[in-house]
Amino acid sequence: MKSGNLYREKTTMASSTGKVILSGEHAIIYDQPALVFPIPLRVYVTVEACDPSEAVEIQSDIYTGKLDQVPKALKGLVILLETLVTRLGQEVMGFRIKVKSDIPMARGLGSSAAVAIALTRALFGFFDKTLSIETLISFVTVSENHWHGRASGIDMKTEVMEQPLFFKTRTEAQLIKPPLAFYFVVADSGVMGQTKEAVSYVREAIKANKNLQVVIQEIGKLTIGMREDLLSGDMDKLGEKMSRNHACLKDLGVSCPELDSLVEGARVAGALGSKMTGGGLGGCILALADSEESAINICNKLFEEYQVNVWWFSFDGKETGTIKAKRKEVSVGESNGYIKS
Repeated sequence: MKSGNLYREKTTMASSTGKVILSGEHAIIYDQPALVFPIPLRVYVTVEACDPSEAVEIQSDIYTGKLDQVPKALKGLVILLETLVTRLGQEVMGFRIKVKSDIPMARGLGSSAAVAIALTRALFGFFDKTLSIETLISFVTVSENHWHGRASGIDMKTEVMEQPLFFKTRTEAQLIKPPLAFYFVVADSGVMGQTKEAVSYVREAIKANKNLQVVIQEIGKLTIGMREDLLSGDMDKLGEKMSRNHACLKDLGVSCPELDSLVEGARVAGALGSKMTGGGLGGCILALADSEESAINICNKLFEEYQVNVWWFSFDGKETGTIKAKRKEVSVGESNGYIKS
């Protein structure tokens, strides 16, 4: 490290939230709008100083070791780390990175963007540098483009702002302030999502079948309508559009049997509507409940029927978009109970 022993005793920590896409997956790439909400699952990154002569080590749930041996799942993190340190005029030596995440990887919940945001914030803090939102987004884009090809940007912008956002375009977003509290259930299919592959698949499918452009446009119309339903507090109509949204995503070919089964299971359990969330070919589903009691019931029934990890979140519009949340997370054979976030 060029700054010698200055940071020998220094430790910094930063975090970022996850996200769910309420509507607009894939369609946003084709100039359609999207609705995205942050969720109170977080990634925490700690930067600790160590011997200035030591190469950087990463410690995480999936890998602990030196940068040159990281698995494919962390390559984007390494690319971002090296880019950050170089542009900050430092060397990739003399500190270690610790990553702790509540967000399951490759499930459409924004884990890659959240890690990149937390890492960027932590490193800027470690080197005592001021970080603007514009600079943060520019660095996170490096990592996101590695993972998703040309990233839409909706994950990182929602997670940076930590507010529900309506994306009119990939670069223009508006804050959403629902007037009523409402409840989401998220269920993990157990199948790793494949966003980059799904984006490529849809691109080729549209080239081969121009009629799929109508499906993309229908998702855009649904997104606009869902925004209106949120602002008017009409949860029944919102739920209906969520279910129609999932049908569109199935038509695009980005769902899978596990997701379809959970979507249907959530409706049987009383959800007002349900759909896959994220890039697809695996990942999670999102279900809308009309009350806290209903959300808990849907969670329990999905866990009992499918033995999958489930969460429920409440969003209180009176807090001008800020999350007011509780969650229930259930692992197979184990219940962690109710946790106030």
